[in-house]
Amino acid sequence: MNEAPSRGYRELRAGRPTRLLIWLFALFVVVLAWAAPLQRLQVERREAIDAAVRQNENRAIMLEQYVTRTLEAANIATLHIAEQYRLDAAGLRQGSARRPATIRGPIASNPSFIGVSIADERGDLIASTLGARVAGANVRRHAGFTVHERADSGRLFVSVPASSRTFRREVIWLTRRLNNDDGSFAGVGAINIPPEQLIGFRDGVSVRATDIISVIGLDGITRARSTGGL
Repeated sequence: MNEAPSRGYRELRAGRPTRLLIWLFALFVVVLAWAAPLQRLQVERREAIDAAVRQNENRAIMLEQYVTRTLEAANIATLHIAEQYRLDAAGLRQGSARRPATIRGPIASNPSFIGVSIADERGDLIASTLGARVAGANVRRHAGFTVHERADSGRLFVSVPASSRTFRREVIWLTRRLNNDDGSFAGVGAINIPPEQLIGFRDGVSVRATDIISVIGLDGITRARSTGGL
C-alpha cells in the first residue's frame, strides 16, 4: 500500500538536483546576458578615453609647434630690427619721441604682427610701423622694457597680455634688448601681436564646446586662452 507513495517521494527527491542545475544554468545565462553588454561598454569607454587622450596629445603637439614657429618668426624679426638699428639703416636712429621714424619693409608688412617698434634707452618710441600714431609714447614702465634694462639675457621676452591705448585692445609684447657698440643698453626692439595669434593653429581644427586651449608661460601666467569655439 505504501510502496507507490514512497517511490514517488524518492523520484521527487531525485529530481531536485536536476531542477537545481537547470535554475543555476538559467541564472548563469541571465548573468552572462547582462555581463556581456557591460563588458562591451567598458571596452568602448576605454577606447573612447584612449582616443581622446591621443587626440589631445596630437593637439598639444600642434599647438607647441605653432607657438614655436610664431615665436621664432618674432625672434628673427627682432634680430633684424636690432641689426638695422645698430647699423643705423633706414634712418631708424633719426627718429625721436616727437617724430618717430616709420619702419617699413617685409617685417612691417607681416600680417602676424600688428605693430613693430623701437624704444630708446629712455623708453621713448622713436620708430614704429605706426609712425606718428605713437608720437609721445613711452614704455619705460612696461615689463618688456624693464627686463632688458636690468640685464642682457640675449633672449626674446614674451610679456603677458596687457591693454594698449594705441591698439585699443590687449596685446603681447615680444621684445629684444638693443645695445650700443660698447655693449651698454640702447633700448628695445618690440613686436606686438594679439594674444589669439598664439592659438591661431585652431583655425580649421574641430573644437568641441568643452575644449580649453591655453598657452601658459614658464611663470605660470596664461598668454592666450580659448574655450570651446570662442
